[in-house]
Amino acid sequence: MYPNLNTLELAHIYFNLKVHKPDLPVRPIIASINAPARLISSFLDQLLTPIYNEVTKDYTFINGIDVVRKLEKYQQDVYLTSTTLFVIFDVSDLYTMIPRDGALAALSRFCTKYATNKKIGNLTIDAILRLARVVLDTNSFAYKDKYYRQIKGGAMGSPFTMILTNIYMFDWEQDLIEHQTLHKEIYGRYIDDVFMTTNLSKEEILKELEATTKKDSNINITTAIYWTIYWTYIYWKSSDL
Repeated sequence: MYPNLNTLELAHIYFNLKVHKPDLPVRPIIASINAPARLISSFLDQLLTPIYNEVTKDYTFINGIDVVRKLEKYQQDVYLTSTTLFVIFDVSDLYTMIPRDGALAALSRFCTKYATNKKIGNLTIDAILRLARVVLDTNSFAYKDKYYRQIKGGAMGSPFTMILTNIYMFDWEQDLIEHQTLHKEIYGRYIDDVFMTTNLSKEEILKELEATTKKDSNINITTAIYWTIYWTYIYWKSSDL
């Protein structure tokens, strides 16, 4: 995991337009392919992502087909009624909002829970956390002849950022998952977009969401509740039943 000294370079930042959002905001991307901790970042991603994917497969949407299959089963089980509401919320600035200490604490809990003989692969949990700190501590980049270090969140462009953010979100969403499971409702997330069903009233489900968001001031969500949905190119309508 040592960097190649012949190709080593400081990361730099560039911006992509979010063409699907109003006013065309930008998404900052850190180009870090030759950065000092790039190999460590990739290693942690490859180590943790398969475990995360297996653990969260029932609560993660990969594509629109996943949503369709969930809704079809939901309908077959006679949970979809004329009172069903579709809840969609978006997490604002997902990759850049997670706090360093909170993310490392969530990572520690995740590794402890899913470790085998107190190890993930051949690494102890302490070793994984030390490697994670190296990646976070070296999130530095150049922009307009100045040097910056990212002190909150993860660098978009670093492989470790997605898995760390997903683990942090999985830790945060446990109460919602438990609530939805108890009420036999759908809960699924695709990166920063969450889709849920509910047969509670609009006021009741908003109260549940508010209770969850109050737990962590770093996570801000924008919520929409519909009788019909257009989500990931899917159209579904409960009021036709």
